[in-house]
Amino acid sequence: MKSIKPGRGPSLQGFVGSITAVVFGIFWMGMVFSITRDSPFGATRFFPFLA
Repeated sequence: MKSIKPGRGPSLQGFVGSITAVVFGIFWMGMVFSITRDSPFGATRFFPFLA
């Protein structure tokens, strides 16, 4: 059985969590841009950067 040094598990979890957060952020920005694209108000063009 291979021994794993302490600290390796949380490090991998942090990496996977970071990648998941980046992918979700890109998805979220795309959704917000598509929702506000046809809005008649000019200020909604900046909303995706704040959401």
